[in-house]
Amino acid sequence: MRSWMRRAVAAAVAVLAAVSLCACGGQSGQGTAQGSGSGQAAEIATLADAFAQECSGSSWGYSDRAFVYVYETEDGGAWRVVALMDEKMHDELDAVDIFDEDHDQKIREIAGAMKVESVEDLMAGVTPQAELDKLVGRKGQELLDEGYELAGWYVFDDEAAFFLNKGYYQYRVHVEEKLEGGDDYDGDGEFPGLTVKDVQYNMLNETATDYE
Repeated sequence: MRSWMRRAVAAAVAVLAAVSLCACGGQSGQGTAQGSGSGQAAEIATLADAFAQECSGSSWGYSDRAFVYVYETEDGGAWRVVALMDEKMHDELDAVDIFDEDHDQKIREIAGAMKVESVEDLMAGVTPQAELDKLVGRKGQELLDEGYELAGWYVFDDEAAFFLNKGYYQYRVHVEEKLEGGDDYDGDGEFPGLTVKDVQYNMLNETATDYE
């Protein structure tokens, strides 16, 4: 694989993560929920309530302490539902064969009765465009110094973009410089010295189903 494509693949995988987010330190899955609802916290008392919300895409993950369910709605909303669990529940979830064709359904059936600890409006945490616009003209290194993490990039013909993660979110960055990809293009090495042309919110990243 061409080296300039190597991290671009990571970015492409991140695009798929909009409907399939992976959990860290636990298992994960994805799907489309059945049912209806606005996604407001008052409507969600158990994970079964969350699973029933109408959505355009969803994902879940669990650790030894919590089950996290993330779903996105057609109107651009995104919600993160957290339910705390004990060791017994964790063991029940772990006992489901990951290769079982009904794996996700069985996970939902087991987890459905869990009481929800919190419901977070994820889109409320996206950095406002007005704040992102303040990054224009700065060097890539300045963004890295402020906590952005370079997740991937693509450089193809006259098009180039860098993808940076911060918190649960991924942002797409274009730069002023004209770039030539080539087999030995090193985005990690190049980005710090490049000048930001524009920054826009891209999507949720894979940490949205993490629980620390």
